Amino acid sequence: CMQMTMQILLLDRSVSVLSVSLQKRIIGGQNCKYNERHYHVVLEGTNTTHISLCGGSLIIRKHFTEKSPITLIVETYTITHHEIYKDINNNEHDIMLLKLPKKITTIQPIKLPNCPHILPVGTRVQIAGFGPAITGPNNLRIRHRPSDLQCAEIKILQHGSSTFSTHNPSYEYAHWSCTKSSTKDTSRGDSGGGWVFNDLLYGVHVLTGDAKYACNKPAYFMDVCGYKKWIDGTIKPPRNNG
Repeated sequence: CMQMTMQILLLDRSVSVLSVSLQKRIIGGQNCKYNERHYHVVLEGTNTTHISLCGGSLIIRKHFTEKSPITLIVETYTITHHEIYKDINNNEHDIMLLKLPKKITTIQPIKLPNCPHILPVGTRVQIAGFGPAITGPNNLRIRHRPSDLQCAEIKILQHGSSTFSTHNPSYEYAHWSCTKSSTKDTSRGDSGGGWVFNDLLYGVHVLTGDAKYACNKPAYFMDVCGYKKWIDGTIKPPRNNG
C-alpha cells in the first residue's frame, strides 16, 4: 500500500492564488520569542495589480524529526490544492485547508484541541501576525510591512451572535468568536493566523473590525472546534484497500 504524507495549513479562505513562505505583527504586541510560533506561515496571493498577505498554521505532518539547534530556513512553495469548508446548504465558511507539495521535517506543527470544548469568555488567547503594527494619533493605522512576527495576548469577548451577523450576513451560519482590547488589535494581513491557548490551535483569525482605527472594534476568529470533524475527515489518509 502507499502511505500518504501530508503538509496541512489551516487558515482563512481570503486568498485564492497562493504561495507560502515558512518564515516569521500585531498592534500592542512584541516580537515573538525565538522558540515561539515556528508553525506560523506567511502566505501571499498575487494577481496583475497587487499582492495580498495573510497567515496560516502548520497543523499536521507525519515523520517529524526535530533538529537542534533550530535554524530558520526560508522556503517558498506554490499552493495548488486547497479545501474550503461548505455546510449542508452549500455556504462557504471563512476557513480553508491547504496542502503543501513538500514534506517539512524540521518544523513542529501545532496541535488541535480536544473538541467540542470551547474557550470561555474572558480567556486570554495568544495571537500573532505579520500585518502592520504601527499606529498614529487616535490609533490611526499606518500602512507598512514589518520585518518581525508579533505576538500578543487578548481576552475573548463573546462567541457567535446575531449582533455580528446582522452586519456580516455571510457569518450568520459560521462558528466564530471575537475579542476586543483598548491596547491590542489585529491588522489587515493577520488573517489566517492562529489563536492559541495552552499551545493548542483554537481559532483562525478572519476579520479585523475597523480597517482605519485600531482597538476600536472587535477582531474575529473562526472557532476550530466548530470545524474539527471536517478537518479530521479532510486530512485523514486513505484506507488501505489491499
